[in-house]
Amino acid sequence: MLNSYINKDSNLYYRLLDFIFKFTGQMSNKLALSMSLKNDLGVDSLTLTEMIISVEETFDIFLEEDDLNPENMQTVEDIFFLVFKYVGKKEQD
Repeated sequence: MLNSYINKDSNLYYRLLDFIFKFTGQMSNKLALSMSLKNDLGVDSLTLTEMIISVEETFDIFLEEDDLNPENMQTVEDIFFLVFKYVGKKEQD
C-alpha cells in the first residue's frame, strides 16, 4: 500500500524515517512498514500519545479527530500513511 503514495526520494520520506527513529531508536535500514509500534518497536501508550502530538508539530499539520485515535496508529505504515494523507502530495511536488 505504501508504494502507491510515497516517493522514497522525497524529503518527506526521510523526515518520516527520522521521526520514527526519534521515538523508537530504530535505524531506518532496520524498519519495515509492517512493524508494530508496540510489539516490534516497544512504543508504549505514553510514547504513542507523544508521537501523535509531535506528528502535528513536526509536519505542521492538524489532524482530524478521527486520526487522533491511537488505534489508527499501530504500525510504521500507519504513521507514513497518516502524514502523507495530509501533506504527502504537497511536499512531493
